[in-house]
Amino acid sequence: LKLVAASAPDSGTWPVSCAAMVPTSGAAMHGQDTRLLHVEDGGETAGEVLNVEGVGRPFRLRATWVGAASVLLLCTGAALSLGAPHLLSTGSLKRTDGKFEVVMAAAGGPSEQKEAPTITFYMYRAAAEGALEKYEFGDINTGNMDGVVWYLMNEVVTMYTAGVRCPRKFNISMIHRFKITMKSTPELFATGMNFGARFAYDTGKCMGRCFPKNMCTGTDDCDYHYKKYGYNPGCNNFYDHYPFPDYNTPAERGIWYTLPLAGRCDNPTGAHDCTWAYEYAGNISLWDMEKAAKAEANWGDVNCCDGHCSQFWNDQFSTWRTSWRVQQALQTFADKYPDISADIGSGTCDFQWPKWYEVDRWDRRDPWAAFHTHDEDKK
Repeated sequence: LKLVAASAPDSGTWPVSCAAMVPTSGAAMHGQDTRLLHVEDGGETAGEVLNVEGVGRPFRLRATWVGAASVLLLCTGAALSLGAPHLLSTGSLKRTDGKFEVVMAAAGGPSEQKEAPTITFYMYRAAAEGALEKYEFGDINTGNMDGVVWYLMNEVVTMYTAGVRCPRKFNISMIHRFKITMKSTPELFATGMNFGARFAYDTGKCMGRCFPKNMCTGTDDCDYHYKKYGYNPGCNNFYDHYPFPDYNTPAERGIWYTLPLAGRCDNPTGAHDCTWAYEYAGNISLWDMEKAAKAEANWGDVNCCDGHCSQFWNDQFSTWRTSWRVQQALQTFADKYPDISADIGSGTCDFQWPKWYEVDRWDRRDPWAAFHTHDEDKK
């Protein structure tokens, strides 16, 4: 697969033509520094791609195919420069006469698309049985399945690196699924993003961005950006290492989200108080998922709790086994709910933190220090 960059004007949009794009849901181009290395689809390398020059800032390309599937183009560690000193941002993937064209808009510059798209996708949240019904849905953190599985594997069924955790953390026993429909505000979309920052919530209170060791930027960070851009859903990609986790994880495609209650409505319009809606889309138990693992000697010891034993969680730090766990969880949903579409779209995280925090004026403090509760679940 080859990408060819067209000549870039001084302002406006940059066309990038793609001669052989495979529109497969979940396909991703993973980059390191200033080189887009390869395309991954189900773990298979699909080809080399374009070398580009970098200008030293984090960057992601995101494009949506005109069909039901989506493609994620990304380059981590540096921004792309296609002949002009501008950062690029979210654009669209078009197909003409059998060829695809990715059109990206200059950050802060004019964009072909004036209004944010309406995006529909699934989010997931792990919880104890009955816990979800205790509170109104919102002011909450969720994830894609990769992000939730990593959280379960790292903090719920194991105690980080200290072995099996039983009882499970917070008595978590289920994964809930939500169909999210969102439309960002004009103010946010003008920056080239559909998502804002992924703020951490604790018992309904916005704690700001929370970094390792529970160092959070506080409610002022939330209030300032919600007032400026509206109550948009937020996100962070694990591969960005910002704000947390700030290291490589076996869930390379993990995403965590924020859903501010003040932005929830029935039909998202992009108004400051109407950016997202949800429909409940079912649940599975951890045991339903764990039964997918057969007892095989080479998988090591079993993880036992409450009379259930499984090798599902073995090889905690294996990227392959983590991806396998994610697929098993998604398949468990598909088997339990055969009449509900298993894939309704991509919730690709396009938040670019330097656009908000190139100069970060919010101090970081531990809001839980007085309670002596230092636990990464607050993220």
